Amino acid sequence: MRKFFVNPDVFYTPRISISPFSLNRMEESDNQSDPESTLKVLGSYLVYTNSAKDAIRLAMKSLQLQMDDKVGIFTTSENTYVSNCVTGTISEFCSWEVNGAPEMSSCLFLIHEFGALISEERMKYFRSFSIPIINDFAYSFLSLYESGRIDFIDEINISSFPKSFNINFGGVLSPGKLASIHCDDEKKNWILNELKPCLTRRSIKENIHRRRINCLAYASKLQKLGFEVVWIQDALVPGVCMLSPQRPTDLHGLKAFLQRNGIECSVFYGRNMFFIPVHQYLTDTEIDYVCYMIGEFVKND
Repeated sequence: MRKFFVNPDVFYTPRISISPFSLNRMEESDNQSDPESTLKVLGSYLVYTNSAKDAIRLAMKSLQLQMDDKVGIFTTSENTYVSNCVTGTISEFCSWEVNGAPEMSSCLFLIHEFGALISEERMKYFRSFSIPIINDFAYSFLSLYESGRIDFIDEINISSFPKSFNINFGGVLSPGKLASIHCDDEKKNWILNELKPCLTRRSIKENIHRRRINCLAYASKLQKLGFEVVWIQDALVPGVCMLSPQRPTDLHGLKAFLQRNGIECSVFYGRNMFFIPVHQYLTDTEIDYVCYMIGEFVKND
């Protein structure tokens, strides 16, 4: 593995993001492809928004939730960690609680974390309460596509395009059985035009394969540094590469160190885990860079 300079001048620091977006990356368009047909795994009627947060807002408004209502938030891992993007947006409309009693909620917000879909058995449990369900597939669209699961199709479904594709804006809402929500055709056409090169069947299959290959590459290199790659099951398309340290590690210090060296990452708060980028456009050199910087931190931790 080549050596890299640690803590360079900020103007000479590389940038490795969790999102696959890059202005320098051009993808081949397929004039025969119909990007919306690929997105139909989310539902039959789709509303396009500037961001996933705007999609959450549309869902909240359509459910007519009031400040004295409460949204019950649940995740794949049953962890208490929830992004402020979700909780902050829900707070604009009502209160929320993580891992509370589902039957005490006006709505259930289910986060399919980092590519790991909530199991069909657990979904059956949530559905037994006959409470409106919002599924957040922000990091898990590729897993949903790959799984072929259709049990979500009549529920309220949300996803975020920058988490999976070479685009830096755009969210989508499938309202399920909610009253019809107007779709801005100009915004829809703009987003679909940007997505078109990313949503051919060949492109998606390649993206899924590349993410899994990258996860395996990390697993091989980071094992020597005392990290196990977890959430690497065959059915999962990783939204991030999730790491579990096999010895005591200052994960908050690791986060600060990697971010200082241009690597987007975070602690998986509530668990002794940490995540790094795994998107389909990472080069072998970039993976080496991430692993080298983790090694440099471990050496001095």
